[in-house]
Amino acid sequence: MRRITFVFCAIAALGAALGLLYGVVSTMDHVRHLDRQEHGLNCSLTPGFGEVSQLTEGQEG
Repeated sequence: MRRITFVFCAIAALGAALGLLYGVVSTMDHVRHLDRQEHGLNCSLTPGFGEVSQLTEGQEG
């Protein structure tokens, strides 16, 4: 393998590893954001009508 090919492959592998790391960190940050419930997520078709739960009161946590 020529040296230039090896250098190119090493740079590509490093870029792929950094991209994977960024994706993992970004996804984990988004999951933590949703777990903190910084904003309410609802599935209402009409905005302003509060959240509707399909769970019974005993199932809600």
